[in-house]
Amino acid sequence: MEIEVYGDLLFLVNFSMDFLTLYLCARLSARPLRLWRSLLSAALGALYALAILFLPAKLPTLLGIVADALVCMLLCAVGLYQRGESLRVLWRLGAIYILISALLGGIMTVLSSALNRVVSQDALRAAQGEQDVSFALFSVLAPLTAGLCLILCRAHRRAAARRTVLLHIVQGDRQCTLNALCDSGNLLRDPISARPVIPVDLDAAAACLPAPLTAALRDAHPIARTAALPDTLMLRTRLIPAKGATGEQMLLAYQADHVYLDTGKGGRREIVAYIAPVPLPDKSEYTAILPAELLTR
Repeated sequence: MEIEVYGDLLFLVNFSMDFLTLYLCARLSARPLRLWRSLLSAALGALYALAILFLPAKLPTLLGIVADALVCMLLCAVGLYQRGESLRVLWRLGAIYILISALLGGIMTVLSSALNRVVSQDALRAAQGEQDVSFALFSVLAPLTAGLCLILCRAHRRAAARRTVLLHIVQGDRQCTLNALCDSGNLLRDPISARPVIPVDLDAAAACLPAPLTAALRDAHPIARTAALPDTLMLRTRLIPAKGATGEQMLLAYQADHVYLDTGKGGRREIVAYIAPVPLPDKSEYTAILPAELLTR
């Protein structure tokens, strides 16, 4: 039995779905979306869908599942993975990508079944032509599916928006514990290593910071004072460009010996991030602002 397949439509449908899945994966994991990388990743996924058609024989079920999973990991590595992150982050992104793909497929199947009950196939064929019925359905269902998934993503992010966790900063034999507020709006990153940056209250974190660094941060011109820091401290500091309600500024971030996150589920785990000691308002509620993406790692 031969089946006629339109390669251009197959590429367009898979490209659109892969890009949509990457977008939703970025939103759900509170990660920045790089447009050119996402477009390249979606194109690779669409080419993979086309390449399957030219295989001499159908792959065994298990081997096909493994191949699909590895391709999903590749798409996440190209579209979302940041340099300097651990492989565990990539595995989690791949898992989120696969779950979103399954969710998209399930929602589109349900909507397709419901749409077929309301709109007859004859009407669809008359509107688009017999060979384009599936693409017509895709054109209708894809925006509806994306909207439903975005609603789910926003509900998830709102649930975590006011979540607080414990942040442990260890420097030598000193340690301080801060009450951190999870904020999906904190997208601060070191431009060089792409590591996330956690603003912490200067007074609360001063006990576990080197004394010369604390003195420089309390100065009226902290950036200028950093020039007098010892070389060992200078190697651990970064200037982070930040933009907020008060305008643009440069934050001085520091790489502590260890930074641990305690969510109250299964003990604490170490994270890779810079801390940026700054004066924070409303210290009675929290003394650190945690990027939401660190909760998914």
